[in-house]
Amino acid sequence: MSMNSGQAKLKDAHKALMAQWERSLEGWDDQRRADFHGRYIEELDARLRAAMGAIGRLSEAFAQARRECEPER
Repeated sequence: MSMNSGQAKLKDAHKALMAQWERSLEGWDDQRRADFHGRYIEELDARLRAAMGAIGRLSEAFAQARRECEPER
């Protein structure tokens, strides 16, 4: 699996999770949900966004290394 496909899968999973989380409002809209959101969902969201940014930077670094290591034509 390439980094780009891994990043795409992570992005899709994050999107699906957030959609399900929003659906939970239909049956769960109290202080405990708000606490859970603040304690877990916001932290997970921030970490996933940071990871996706890091994957993007790492992917670009690998691409640059490949270009620099290719023989000139």
